[in-house]
Amino acid sequence: MKIANTNAQIINEINKIISSTNIPKVVLVGGCSRSGKSTFVREIEKEVNNAGVLTEALSLDNWLISIENRKRSSTVIERYEISRIVQSIKKILNRETIFPPVYNPELRRRTSNSGNIPKYIDYGILFIEGTIALGIEQLRNMSDYSIYVDIPDNIRIERLMDFYTNTKKVDLEKSKKIILERENEEVLFIKNTMQYANLVYNKYY
Repeated sequence: MKIANTNAQIINEINKIISSTNIPKVVLVGGCSRSGKSTFVREIEKEVNNAGVLTEALSLDNWLISIENRKRSSTVIERYEISRIVQSIKKILNRETIFPPVYNPELRRRTSNSGNIPKYIDYGILFIEGTIALGIEQLRNMSDYSIYVDIPDNIRIERLMDFYTNTKKVDLEKSKKIILERENEEVLFIKNTMQYANLVYNKYY
C-alpha cells in the first residue's frame, strides 16, 4: 500500500493504469463520511481531463435507501442497494447508459429511482466514489485501482456535526447520538476497508 498527500502523486499513480486500449479503467475511491472523497474526485478528474483523458464519476450515495425503508439498526452496507449498484456498474462497463437514482441528503430519502442525468463511458477512467466503495467485493473485483481518502478524526467529526445540523437539519443532541452510533459501527467498518486500497491519500498528515 502506498501513501500520498498531493494530487500530483495521485495523478502519477493513475497514469500507470491508463493504456491505449478502449476499455474503461475503474478507480474506486473510499473513506469515511465527510472525508472529502467527492472533492478529491472532482480535483483529480479535472487534472486527468486536462491531460486529455475522458472520465466519468459515480457517487454510490445515489443508491442509498430512504430512511423509512431501512431496517432498524441497519449496518452501513445495509443502507445501500448493493445488488443494484453492482448491476449498474456492470452495465456502464458494458458501454450502456445508466440513469442512477437520486438521493436527497437533507430529506434522507430517495427522490427518484431513475434520475435524469445519464452516465456513460466508452473509454478512459470511471471513478466510483463512496464510503462503502472498497467494502463491496464485487466492485473490488471489477476495479483497476483503489484509493482510500484518510482524514484525522477530529476534522471528520467536526464536518459531520456541521453536516447533520446545518445540511440535514438534525438537532444538536440527536446529531451527537447519530454520530456516536456511526462511530461504533460504520466508521470501524469503513476504516477496515483501507486494507483493500492500493493507495491511501492523507493530505492532512
